[in-house]
Amino acid sequence: MKIAGKSKYRNVKCERDGYHFDSLRERAYYDELVLRKKAGDVKEFEVKPKYWIALLIDEWATENITSIAIFKNKPPKNWQTWFTYTPDFVVDGELIDVKGKATNEFKRTAKLFRILGLPIKIVGGKIPKGHRLTKKEFAELERQKEIED
Repeated sequence: MKIAGKSKYRNVKCERDGYHFDSLRERAYYDELVLRKKAGDVKEFEVKPKYWIALLIDEWATENITSIAIFKNKPPKNWQTWFTYTPDFVVDGELIDVKGKATNEFKRTAKLFRILGLPIKIVGGKIPKGHRLTKKEFAELERQKEIED
C-alpha cells in the first residue's frame, strides 16, 4: 500500500480491487457493499462515478441562466459546465459520500444537489476493527513514505 504526503484530515489513501480510496473508512464501506451485494441486500453500486453540474445560459437575454441540471455523462455543447462532483459511491441510485467530517465545500455541494432533487447521503462513523491500522502498521507506512521522499 502506497501513501502520499500527509493529509489534512490524517486519512490513509489505499486501494482494493483496483479502486483507489481516499480513506480506510471509504474502503471499509466498499467492503461492506461487496458483502451486501452478495447477500442480495444491494442490487448494484458504482464506485466514484462522475457528475456534471451545468448551466444553460440564454446569450440573447444578457446572459441570464435559464436552467441548471445534473448530468451523468458530459453535458451537451450548448450547456456550460459549472463544476463536476464525484461521490464515493452510488448505491441503487442513491449518492453516498463517506466522510469523517463534512467540509463547508461539501455542505454547499450537498445543498445544491438536494435542491436539484438528488440528495447525497453522508456515511461516517468509526472504522471497523478489521480495517484500522495498528500503530505498528502506521509507523511502517510512515517509514516507507520517508524512504520514498
